[in-house]
Parts: sequence; C-alpha cells; structure tokens
Amino acid sequence: TIVAPVPPAPIYNDTLAYYTGFEPTEGFTPGNVYNSINENLDGPAAHQWATVYGTVSYNSAINDTSSMQLRWYTNFPNNIGYTRTNFDISHATRIQFNAKANRNANVLVSYSTDGGNTYVDSVFTLTSYPQTYNWVISETAEFDNVRFKFAISLPSETPAGRVDLVIDSVCIYNFPSIISGTVEMPVISPNGGFVYDPVQVAITCPTENASIYYTTDGTEPDMNSSLYSAPFTVSSTTTVKAKAFKAGYDASNVASATYTFPIEVANIAAFKAANTTTNNTVYKITGDVTFVFENGANFYIQDATGGLLIYDNQNNNVITRTYTEGDVISGGVCGTYTLYNGLVEMVPTHDLAAATSNTGTVSPVIATVSNIINSYDQFESRLVKLEDVTFTEGGAFTTASATNMTIGQDNETMQVRNVFKTLDMTIDADATADVTGFVLRYINNNNVTNYQIAPRDNNDIVLSTVETVATPVITVYPLTNNMVSVEITCATEGATIFYTLDGTTPTSTTSTMVYDNPFVHADEEFTIKAMGYRGDMYASPIVTYHYIPVGINEHQINVSIYPNPTTGLFRIQNSESKILSVEVYDVYGKLISNMEVNDNDATIDVSNCTNGVYFTRIRTENGTVTKKVVKQ
Repeated sequence: TIVAPVPPAPIYNDTLAYYTGFEPTEGFTPGNVYNSINENLDGPAAHQWATVYGTVSYNSAINDTSSMQLRWYTNFPNNIGYTRTNFDISHATRIQFNAKANRNANVLVSYSTDGGNTYVDSVFTLTSYPQTYNWVISETAEFDNVRFKFAISLPSETPAGRVDLVIDSVCIYNFPSIISGTVEMPVISPNGGFVYDPVQVAITCPTENASIYYTTDGTEPDMNSSLYSAPFTVSSTTTVKAKAFKAGYDASNVASATYTFPIEVANIAAFKAANTTTNNTVYKITGDVTFVFENGANFYIQDATGGLLIYDNQNNNVITRTYTEGDVISGGVCGTYTLYNGLVEMVPTHDLAAATSNTGTVSPVIATVSNIINSYDQFESRLVKLEDVTFTEGGAFTTASATNMTIGQDNETMQVRNVFKTLDMTIDADATADVTGFVLRYINNNNVTNYQIAPRDNNDIVLSTVETVATPVITVYPLTNNMVSVEITCATEGATIFYTLDGTTPTSTTSTMVYDNPFVHADEEFTIKAMGYRGDMYASPIVTYHYIPVGINEHQINVSIYPNPTTGLFRIQNSESKILSVEVYDVYGKLISNMEVNDNDATIDVSNCTNGVYFTRIRTENGTVTKKVVKQ
C-alpha cells in the first residue's frame, strides 16, 4: 500500500518551504548506476541532491514514477549509500518523508547548520513497506540555514545481501517570516565533493550588501581573511570556508566546502607501488599511457614502467570513450586499487581522458615462461609473446567458457586462459606454438599461484607448421668371417643421421657418431640407436635395433622347438636344465614378447604376429641360445 504524505499539525505558523518527489518533471534524472563512490549531483540547479551509492530510480518507486534509492553492497562493506541536499533552507522547523528498506535496515536522518560541515543525527526505524515519518528540527526556527542528509543505517547483524533504501516525497517546513539579526550563511558553489579537474568556486550571500571573507587553508575566516570579489580556481585538495559580515548584524555561520582531488602518481609502476591491498583511495596517473585492448569490462593499458588492467565493473560503466590500439591517453587515468586474487587492477572512478595521438599497433614483449614465473611484476597485464611453447595435454577452447590449457617450456609450466571467451579452437597434445596475450596471476584458496597468459583471439595462438624428420631405418646384413654390415637410411632429404653403439641416446652433437656409409661390425649381440636431424625440422624419433646372432652357444644347450614353422603356437623344451625366460624378436631386432618361465617347458604364442622370420632368445640355467622360428 502506498502511503501518501500526511502533514502533521503545524508548528505555530510554519509553511512548506520545499518539496520533491524526485520526479523527472521536477528536474531529476532517473538512472540505474548505484555502485559509485563519487558524489553525483542531480535535481534542479537551485536544489541539487548529492548522492553516493544511490540514484534517482524508477525501481521500487514509492510515489508516482521514481524515488531516491540508496544501496549498500556486501562486497563494499565500508561504503554506505547516502544522499544530501546541496542547498540551505532558512529557519527550517521540520522534515517529513516517505521511506522503506529491506533486510532490517533503517534510515539515518541528519541536519547541518554549517553548510554540511557537521551534522546532528537521528535514526528512524523502517519497514519493508513505505510509511510516512516526521522529525521536528526546531520549534523556534532559530537556525538561519539548514541542510539535510539521508543515509542507510545497518542493523547490528551484518545483512546477508544487498540493502535497498528508498526515499520519496520529502517535505521541509520553515518560518519564512522570522527576521533575524544575523547575516545569512554564505553559499559556496559548487559545494565541494570529489573533483577531477580544476573548479571555479563562487560564493554568494542571501543577505544583501553583506561582505564575504574566505580562507583556503581550513581555518575559520574573519575580516582579516581574503575578501571575496570574484570566482577563483581550486586545482588541488582544498577546504574553502566563508563567513559573511554586515554592519549592525551578527556575523553569519561559517560555510564550508572541501574539494578532494585524486592522489597523483607519475606512472603505472608508481600506482602499484603506492598500494598493497584493496582500498578506496582515488589515484590519478599523470603520465602518458597507451591503450592496448578492451573486452567487456577489461581495459588494458601500459607504459614504459608496466601494464595495468582497468576493470570497469559492469555495474559502473564509468568509461564511455572508445579507443583504438596504440592510442595515447595523457594524464587522465583515475581509479582505485584492487588486488583480485593476486592480480592488480584499477577500478575507474572517472572517465578516461581522450586520446591525444596514436602510435600504431602495440608490439608484444618477447618473454619465456621462466621470465614470467620469476619476474611476474615486470610482465603483469602487459602484452607478451611466448615462443615455442608446448601444449602438454591439448584440448578445446570454446566461446562458452573461460577454460585453461597448460603449456610448458624448459621444464616450467603455466596456463593459457580463455579469459575473454574469444578462443574457439582445438589443440593437440604436444603441439608447439607461439602464444601472445596478457600476463595474469591467480592465487587460489590454497595459496597456490597460477601464472596465466590471456590471448585476445585465435590469431594470438600460432601453431607450429614445422615438419618432423622421418624415422631412420636400420638394416643388418650377414658377411663372412663372423662379421655383419650395418646400413642406416632416412627418407628425409638432407637429414643427418646420428647413432650410438653403446646403448646411449644419440643427439645432434659431436658426442655421437655421424652415419655416412654402411659399416662393418662383429657378428655378436649389440644395440644400435639412431636419429635423423635437419636444422629446419624437428628431430626424428629415436629408433633402436637390437641385433642377436643366430645360434650363439647353441652347441652347449640342448633345446628343441616344434612345430617350426608354426601357424601360431610353438613349444620349447629343454631336458637338461630349466628354461628361465624366452624373448621373441623380429628380423629388425624389435622385441615382440618377453616371458618368464622357470620350467623345462614353455609354450609361446605368435598368432598375432605377421608371417615371417623371428628369433627366440632362450635363457636357461646352462646359458643362452638363439633359435630361428618361422611364422606362416
């Protein structure tokens, strides 16, 4: 039920001096941006309201189409929504208003008789439906000028969610007929607040022919202070105080207005160095910065000292200008410091300055995974290029979610994160690539640091197209005089073959042998390993050939094999000693099977092998013998 304002019994002969329902027809502009730490002025020129964490809104209007709505957020616990008059009511007697709030919140109503410098407070208990409230300020109307303020008053138990306070139908009464022997308090315009640019300050006094004296150092003015004659400029944090004098009258109360400017820092590095934790202090980077990239709420800028992510929360939409990569922004980046899971961000409190020039496409800084892990501060939020990294597992990026893939380089790993949900590609495991993106950091709840690179789109991941050298082929031919000939070939033209005969892994260095022509080796058991190498290609896989002579020690061991040839199974028997193990090799020296036996009898299955010649290496208690088996 909407409750219309019902005036209480008049105090003597007081009359309605001011009324507002916060309607557009009354000069107010309804909006939907609540999350602002800066005082925003709204309303007609002579009767503006300064508001923080609130706005005139059509949402939850009490009367007509719009009301003043204030908010408190659980993630900004120190920021209490409030609104205050930016004008004075002479000789005010009482105030009346409609209000409601959720989550057991109440309203703190305050009045000031010194231009908003100090306030007298009173808390009114609210309900979730609108009611009318009244507060008598003075039955005698002794105050020359009165200003009012409404603020959220939280309950003793912190609310679990957002608080909404709605104010409407504000009526202020006074005694306009009272004649005072005191000069009326001067009016300072604008009446202070947080400002980003130099302001022209004007001071007036409602009392005709009164002389105004003012100070800019916070001290109370007297007739020895500066005499006001014309508007003056304030360009740094300053408190202006004014007092009016007139012969035959008592001096006025002191009017006060404080203009707060951001703290100035020279560059991005200085902004980061000035802070360690999230706070609401507003800073201004005075040096030139370069715009690099924008996606949704994310704005990336950088200068010679580092990179910075400006996070324009979607509830704010503070940044209204658009930029092109390479635009230079001069002296106009303002915001607060936020540390989000280890990542430094600036939350903007004012629109960025216009671009003054453009330097063209921003080139990424070349770095390694090790550089980023060991010198993160140097690369944070900068555009960086990692060359020749390997996707350790592979997978798929889609525009549906911000997922990660792990990349490695020189035994160090980090993540490629689809932060902007712009990647749409599948990457194979062990694929190599050059990856460009912004360097980020995420420290999880277990205090584990994950280093990340965030590509802008698919073009920032360039998969390698380098081919791999073909795997060498090793062939061993029997010769006379108990010797064999070894030949190694490679199908890749121009590839160099490196090999070893001692079981070690060959590399493309002088520490291993280079194959030129077939060579001779004793007809005895040996292992040869080889690889192919060409400078503009990936090295081939390592191939291993284990050579076993036929019939070695056969005269000492009485072993029989049947059937031979076989179509699948063959049996090995040794009447003199136990068979310990049986190994089966193909003609290229590749091990096909290996079976532990520990008996005089063993059955071997080669049914899954292709037809051809195989060698069985039979280890017994009396020695080892190699036999040829034919599969058909």
